[in-house]
Amino acid sequence: MTYHLAIGIGASGGRHILGHRENGRLVCEEVYRFSSRLVRVNGHDCWDMDTLESHLLEELKACQKAFESCVS
Repeated sequence: MTYHLAIGIGASGGRHILGHRENGRLVCEEVYRFSSRLVRVNGHDCWDMDTLESHLLEELKACQKAFESCVS
């Protein structure tokens, strides 16, 4: 079975959705959710990119290990 991983990132957090086809239908499951926060840089609100990257890489590695056929 081939799996696809979708990643959604918003202002307050993100989530990872794993999907595959089963009996001609798309089956989706939320496999990871995380919260994020804004940081203040030079008077501007910015995403905490280091934390976002850490969450993304952590879950990508976990999905790849659990679902070797995760292709995208």
